[in-house]
Amino acid sequence: MRALLALKHNEAARALELLAVPAPYDFGSPRCDHHGFYGALYPVWVRGEAYLALNRRSEAAAEFKKILDHPGVIVNDITGALARLRMAQATGSRAEYEGFFDLWKHADPTIPVLVEARRGANLLE
Repeated sequence: MRALLALKHNEAARALELLAVPAPYDFGSPRCDHHGFYGALYPVWVRGEAYLALNRRSEAAAEFKKILDHPGVIVNDITGALARLRMAQATGSRAEYEGFFDLWKHADPTIPVLVEARRGANLLE
């Protein structure tokens, strides 16, 4: 939570400092009282966001790749779907954007994250 607050206050470097503590536990999976896992890999997600905020794209891509490479840990958490978008933004890869669009092909086209993704993909053209 402190790392998220640091990001909100444009203190991405501070967020990274705070996220060094849970790094050894990145692949821990907290259970929730619902069926399935929620909250898994959130420190990884926030670390990726912090790297993006600092324009350290290759490091951000490495964090989002951790999420994409572990769908069994993410299960149906929103970070799994959004990691694809952040990977596209970190790498500037058209293929990554297409992967995101494929996941969201039946979504309402006015959803803000989808609008943001289309805007980013259009910049590649």
